[in-house]
Amino acid sequence: MLEFQLIEVGSGGRASCARCGASPEAATYLPTEEVIDCIRRAVLEYRPPGPNIRFGGADAFGHPELPVLVSAAVQEGVVRIGLETDGSALAAGDNAAGALHAGVRHIHVSHVDAAGALAGIAAWTQAVRAAGVDAVATATVPVCVHNVAELAKAVAAMAEAGVAGITVDARSVSVSAEVTAYVVAACDTGTVNSVWVEVLGPSDMLPESHSLHRGETGDSR
Repeated sequence: MLEFQLIEVGSGGRASCARCGASPEAATYLPTEEVIDCIRRAVLEYRPPGPNIRFGGADAFGHPELPVLVSAAVQEGVVRIGLETDGSALAAGDNAAGALHAGVRHIHVSHVDAAGALAGIAAWTQAVRAAGVDAVATATVPVCVHNVAELAKAVAAMAEAGVAGITVDARSVSVSAEVTAYVVAACDTGTVNSVWVEVLGPSDMLPESHSLHRGETGDSR
C-alpha cells in the first residue's frame, strides 16, 4: 500500500454527528509559506515510492490558496497528491475537475454528512472518468451509536458512488454483539460491491472470520 505523508493545512472544522452533541471548532488555516515549507521537508524525507503527500488537518478545500499549494507540490516533485475533505466542497462547481487538472490524484472523504460526502465522491468519479486518468477516492466513516446500524447502507452507497476503499473508524464505540454484527455486515457489503473495508477498533470487535479487515490500530482497549 502506498504511504501518503500528511501535510496539515490547518485544524478544526471537522464535521461531526449532530446527534452526539459535539460542536466542532471553526477551521483555522496555516499560512501558505508555512505549508509549502512542510511540502519541501516531506520531499526531502520521503521513502520510495514517492514522494506522496495528502493535504489535511482541516478540509483542504477551505484553504484560501489551495491551488497554490497543489502547484507548489507539483513543482517540488511530489508524485502523488491527495486531499482530505468532507465532500461537499468537492461537489461544488468545477472543484472536482479543477483539482484533478491541477494534479490531485487521491481524494479522501469523511462520511459524516452523507449527502455531501456522496455528492463529492460522485463528482470526483465523474471527473476522473471524463479525464481518463488514473485517480481514486477513498473514504472514512467515523462510527458512533447513532450511525452504526446504517454502516452497511453507507458502504453500499459509497461503493456505488465510486470509492476504491473504505475505513470504518469504530474506535469510539464499545464492543457488543450488536455492534460486531453491524460492522461485519459492512465488511461483507464492501466485499459484495468489490470495495475493501478496513476496520479501526479493538481487536475483539471482529470475529476471526473477518480478521483480515482489522486495521493497524485494532488493538484491544
